[in-house]
Order: sequence, then structure tokens, then C-alpha cells
Amino acid sequence: MGCEASEDSSSNELEGDFPSWVLQSLTLNLHGETMPQAVDLILKNGAATPVDKTFTLLTPAAGDQSVAEWALKEGLISSVFPRITASARKTTSGSRKSTWKLRVPASFVDASTSLTKVGSSMELNIEMSVPVDYPENLKNDVVAYAKNLVAHALYQASSRDGLPCT
Repeated sequence: MGCEASEDSSSNELEGDFPSWVLQSLTLNLHGETMPQAVDLILKNGAATPVDKTFTLLTPAAGDQSVAEWALKEGLISSVFPRITASARKTTSGSRKSTWKLRVPASFVDASTSLTKVGSSMELNIEMSVPVDYPENLKNDVVAYAKNLVAHALYQASSRDGLPCT
């Protein structure tokens, strides 16, 4: 099929001693190109004393033109979880393009129903869109997540060659 899994180590003798997520050196080869393995992303927030936040991998990309998705599972309902998506594809000219998106929605409690509702969202697509009504107390987190996402080895590996995080 053109895909094969390989490990960087020369021996598999320890493989049974560790869960598969510990073997971070696993890569996939697609038509001769090595793709970075999708893993949880640990990014610092924008607090005065930054705290590590784990964006949990929900789904890795299945290959070109499919989307890998992560979520920071914080909030009363899943629709307010900050999310990161990544995809990669080959262009018609033969070059590769990698696209990353960070979306952090705000939430509020509807006074009439007492239900949590999704408000506006701040979003990074290598461009930043800041809604007029976006809460000031969330803006530093979005900027910090964006900075730390770009500094993450997985983002850099995927972006460097325009390959999906499989």
C-alpha cells in the first residue's frame, strides 16, 4: 500500500516492556516520505506563571488531505474545548502544504436556561482573528498556545516538509 511502520531503534527487545505511546520514535513512511507521528501536544497557557496544558490527540490524520485533531479537554461541555487541527497535502505543482488551526471558543451561561453556551471564538490560521466581544482574560492564553504550538517539534516537523501527522 506504500505505508510501512518503522522504529528508530535497532532492537525491539524492549517493545513489550513499554506501552506503545512511550515509543515516540515511531514514524510512518508514505511513498518514501517519513511523516511525524501525531502525539498529545503540551502547550503553556498565557498565565503570569505559565502552566502546561495538554491538548489530547483525538484523531491522527489518515494521510494526505485528512485532518489530525487535538482538544484541550477543559470546560463544562465539549463544544467549548479549545481545539487544534492539522492537515497536509501535495499541491498540483508537486510542492507540499501544511495547514494548522487553533480555535479557542469563549463560553457563557444563558441566564434564561442556565445552560452553558458557546460564544465567539478566537482563531489562529497563521493569521489571528480577534472578535470585538472576545473576553480579555482569554486572549493571553490564545497567544501563548499559538506561540507554543509553533515552537512544538511536531508542528515544526509537519510544517517543515508539509507532511500529515499520522
